[in-house]
Amino acid sequence: MKLSPTSVLVGALLAGVVFLSMAQTTVATPLRVEYIPHPRDYLRIADGSIYTVPVGKVLVLAGVGTALGTGANNVSVMINATYTELFFTYSGASLYVEAPRGMTYGSGTTLQVLDNTAGAQESYAACYLADQ
Repeated sequence: MKLSPTSVLVGALLAGVVFLSMAQTTVATPLRVEYIPHPRDYLRIADGSIYTVPVGKVLVLAGVGTALGTGANNVSVMINATYTELFFTYSGASLYVEAPRGMTYGSGTTLQVLDNTAGAQESYAACYLADQ
């Protein structure tokens, strides 16, 4: 079997075009946009009050804190009347604990901070609002 030089040249040219076109394609990667909140977007939800996320916004929970600072203090964050989201324990040394990343809640979600120390309402949640 004999190959003609013309077919070898055409084949090499087509292979070059294919490899060149493959080099120009991009692999689809998920778009990740970091949102840096403006200070006016932050809010502090005091112990005992109920906050509802406004329409068109996403609430990002940044952390919880307490002003007591002495002894053990447990702070619970209720999301839609469920205690299962967060529970932090303070030993008196740490007054603020960051929430795990990715704790975001859509519009209509209710958030309430509850301090388990009798008679004291010194706890809070630090959050910010982002556009949905």
